[in-house]
Amino acid sequence: MSYGTMRNPKYHYSAERVTVERDTSALLGVRGAFDMLRHVHIPITDSFQCLEIHRRWYELVGHYSARKLTMKTDKMMAIAGLGFTIHRSTGMRFLAGLWEEVLPFNLLWVSTGECEPRPVRDVPSWSWASVDRIINEMLYETSIAEIKSLKVFIDIVSIESLLEHNSLVHNAKLRVSGHITLLDESRICFIPDIILEDSDAEYVHVPILSFTNQLGSLEVHGVVLREKDGAESSFERVGYFWTRDQLTTKTILDLTKRKTTFSFI
Repeated sequence: MSYGTMRNPKYHYSAERVTVERDTSALLGVRGAFDMLRHVHIPITDSFQCLEIHRRWYELVGHYSARKLTMKTDKMMAIAGLGFTIHRSTGMRFLAGLWEEVLPFNLLWVSTGECEPRPVRDVPSWSWASVDRIINEMLYETSIAEIKSLKVFIDIVSIESLLEHNSLVHNAKLRVSGHITLLDESRICFIPDIILEDSDAEYVHVPILSFTNQLGSLEVHGVVLREKDGAESSFERVGYFWTRDQLTTKTILDLTKRKTTFSFI
């Protein structure tokens, strides 16, 4: 399975689904993504529009995260520049490289390349900027180009800004309402963000969304967390998971209404 960045997708909508075609022109993809994002109108009430914004944004992030810039922090600065322009044009709120208006979707990024320890950086673990790897989104890849019956399982309760500059939030703590569970790792695909050296640590799973793919299979995508030392109900992200295993997806859907509120830092 390829986790490559979707370059120039063409979206086809109906009332309950979105299908995507991929073109080979990376340049058109980046330009098209930026142009689309500058013309977003808020408030955004449709889940499939949220999905489109999510994918288009990660086309840009994927493009810049793959570039060999002089300093690794230059990637965030370059993308923050794009974010400032999009913010000025649309009013959407930039949160450490993600967008508040589509935040549950934007939390579903995946990093590729060799795992490293998390760099010391004043950004939250839920942001792709907390790792020095190539960033993609993979909903398109797993869905086989068609997504139906989209459901979101988490709610953003509050956002505490910790560092803000030029109307852009660069660090923040989230309060999230969602279902924290332990999944059988033999039944999911787990993609770590960083080197996981603590073999005794307990990793938990938070399902974020589900959909039905082109083959009619139900998929669930979410994040993998571990509790921060000395901070009760406070978690950091360590990876991404997804599954279309029937037993696992059924179990998740049966439990997602049992929500708890936790801090995501």
